[in-house]
Amino acid sequence: MKYTVASIVVNNDFCVSCGACSLNCKSKAIDYQFKEGLFIPVVDETKCIDCDACLQICPSYHVNIQAENRNELLLGKHICVQTMQAKDVQLCKESTSGGVVTQLIISLLKNKDYHKASVLYFPVFRGEKAKLTVTDDIDYIRKAAKSKYVPASVDDLLTYMEMHPEEKIIITATPCQLIAIRSFIKRRKLSIENYLFIGLFCDMTMNYNFYSYLKHIHGDFEELVFRSKEPNGWPGDMLLKKQETTVVVSRDERIKLKPYFQLNRCLYCFDKLNVHADISVGDCYEKGYSSEKGSSSVIIRTEKGKDAIEKIQESFIISPSSMENIVESQQVFLKERNAVRAMKYSFLYRNIPQLMIGKVVDDGAICRRYGQVQDFLAIDNQFKAKSNRSKLSRMHKLFYILQRLFKKDTNAYIYIDHVGFVNKGAELMLRAIVEKVEQLYPDAIKVLPWDVYRMNVSYCWEHNILPLKNNPTGIRKKLDYLLTNRLRTKRTYILPSEITVVLDAGGFQFADKWTIDDTWFLQNWIAYYKQFTNPVCKKIFLPQAFGPFTKSNAKQLIQHVYAIADKIYAREQTSYNYLQEVLPDMSKVTIKGDFTCLFHPQPLSILNFMEDKKFVAVIPNARMIDKTDKEISDSYMEFMCAIVSYLHKRGESVLLLNHEGLDDEKLLLEINERLGLCLPILTNLDAVEIKLIIGKLKLLISSRFHGVVSGLSQGIPTLCTSWSHKYQELLADYEVSDNLLDVMNIKDSIARIDKLMMIPSVKSKYILEQKEFVSMQMWNEIAEMLV
Repeated sequence: MKYTVASIVVNNDFCVSCGACSLNCKSKAIDYQFKEGLFIPVVDETKCIDCDACLQICPSYHVNIQAENRNELLLGKHICVQTMQAKDVQLCKESTSGGVVTQLIISLLKNKDYHKASVLYFPVFRGEKAKLTVTDDIDYIRKAAKSKYVPASVDDLLTYMEMHPEEKIIITATPCQLIAIRSFIKRRKLSIENYLFIGLFCDMTMNYNFYSYLKHIHGDFEELVFRSKEPNGWPGDMLLKKQETTVVVSRDERIKLKPYFQLNRCLYCFDKLNVHADISVGDCYEKGYSSEKGSSSVIIRTEKGKDAIEKIQESFIISPSSMENIVESQQVFLKERNAVRAMKYSFLYRNIPQLMIGKVVDDGAICRRYGQVQDFLAIDNQFKAKSNRSKLSRMHKLFYILQRLFKKDTNAYIYIDHVGFVNKGAELMLRAIVEKVEQLYPDAIKVLPWDVYRMNVSYCWEHNILPLKNNPTGIRKKLDYLLTNRLRTKRTYILPSEITVVLDAGGFQFADKWTIDDTWFLQNWIAYYKQFTNPVCKKIFLPQAFGPFTKSNAKQLIQHVYAIADKIYAREQTSYNYLQEVLPDMSKVTIKGDFTCLFHPQPLSILNFMEDKKFVAVIPNARMIDKTDKEISDSYMEFMCAIVSYLHKRGESVLLLNHEGLDDEKLLLEINERLGLCLPILTNLDAVEIKLIIGKLKLLISSRFHGVVSGLSQGIPTLCTSWSHKYQELLADYEVSDNLLDVMNIKDSIARIDKLMMIPSVKSKYILEQKEFVSMQMWNEIAEMLV
């Protein structure tokens, strides 16, 4: 598989249809096809030269973040903040808010400060993508006023910039478009001074299926105006302009539809205020400034932007404002949860400040899927269900509400925390827990974090798992929860305040390695645990590695965890010792080994191609590079290549096995590239498939902890590298301490491989049974606590 924008970005549903990758492709191997509401890139593998040029310009791949703290990340740098409105009354009326962007462009062009401007005119979707157009036609620019919540392409703009490098252009763009444009300027070595970037505030955009849905409901139309002041003033309703009439669609309906059609990428974007612009502009929701005429909040970020505003300030009504007003009115810090989500996909951003460690939910995973595949009937049914409920008689409603409210909820809600489907160790723990909970508590409702739930909705439905949603705040949200969820016979989500058991399966999360020296780090963790307010809620930390704890925040966090925990299981003696050094007592702490040894998946026919005891598998781990000291980090890939090369030359059938996600997959591709080999790479497998594959191996060399567990627990000769004490302890637990490979000593490691190949140190059935017995003891202890 080649490492392209199609294999990485599109396959993970992060494309925004900007079109930049096609223009940057050196071999012209990228075309576009319309799929699930977007124009997505398709790579011709026969033309692709695997040069990464498409990824280098993509706004969804390795975006470099230069912010040093939380405020800089979400707010960006600025010189001043103002509230502005165009003095041109007609222009203000024609615009979405204050007419600021259009007036800026017109005035600067008339002053001849700039030659052209890029704008978006897109009256309706007829099968062709929206594109930013470069023009100096004032009439066209006025016609292009108003917001369009569609994923517009920048390829025509970039082509024009490359063909006319001397021209000065005003560029209006959303945050993701601006990332691609700036990257293009840098890679084509154009002069950044020739461009004035007007960045639009952006909460989210919607795919093109939104147009189809409106036609499904209201019939065909010739133009869609997303927000018009004509009927009811600012912030505006939708207008569907037909040949002989205009249909007014309330703003509430557009907002109601947003979760069904928003781009997945928007859930991972935290740049609402367009921090890379010279001037950022958006609707003004500040108290005392918003009006039916509309006005704009304007953030001047650079000297270039300041100079542009000063030259044409007579065209505007200007009032001073502040960043504090912007933050409050735009609810900017809600985007912090998007930054937390983005951390789970290491290919999205580089250098996100590690300040926002907490749990967030992803609202609307299923809704978005309905919009993507144009399942309009499902959307209609959801709205009809709400409508039908409202038609019940008042007495019937009152009786039903009272019955539901006063009926005691006897359900057990078991929240399985810090698991997932990307890291296969986390998935293995999830599946093992779900299996055991279903055996011990068949009637319990299992609950997962929403961002985990959305990754594998079918698995969750199959196992009666519901997502967790934040506790509602405010009367309106609490009432909405009662009416749309709590009072329903079949629940759609669970609140933290309802959880009766928290089973934390973090694996390795409390230690210096994962601690940030910032007050937000500790505060977010404390706030996270505070949301589980049910007085009967038990908090149990399943076997995981702990420590060391030398940092102040690390000590305070684990002490807080101990205070709120009902039980903590350390996975081995070293972790127990680290806890003992910082905790006031150890009455809640017990040593129990990894529990995934109890999980025995059924064989899969799709794996019949693998002959038993034929293959040697190698599993890498990107944490060997970013969580070890420089000497080991710099030597790791050379070590892995040396081991793979030796096994290949020895005549072994070598498999390269991905036990995590894209970071590890990239290492596997690099091994093949460095060695000039085409060894088979097994990737995009789930935890069940990986464990079954490991069970068929002749030998396993793993840098992933649960890869080692899956090997040892199935009696497979297993060696490993280490970036944490948990590996050494695991090997000792299975009485194979000599199976630890030293990255800094290739010769000794090869000798250990040879020795294990000649005399496989497969543990006896007795030891494996002992591990399962200890794990069963743990579950019995948990069962007693929950009685």
